[in-house]
Amino acid sequence: MPKTRPPYDEEFRREAVGLLARGERSLAALSSELGVSQETLRTWRRRAGVEAGKVEGLTRDEREELRRVTTATGAPERKRSRGCASTTS
Repeated sequence: MPKTRPPYDEEFRREAVGLLARGERSLAALSSELGVSQETLRTWRRRAGVEAGKVEGLTRDEREELRRVTTATGAPERKRSRGCASTTS
């Protein structure tokens, strides 16, 4: 069973992204040093870029607003298609 950790605080995330941005260490090296997966570091780097307006995407405030509006309006979750799967031979 994989070990789970509590969420990292914002300061830790900012510092990790800053270290990554400086380019002094590779993603793999920094991941190993901090005990954070490479994918987690990539996600933090992308979100920092979105928040800074350098990368396209929803900011934290926009995601929260979208979640709030979706919940308030009772919008249904995306439904999976119930159609038959097609097969090719």
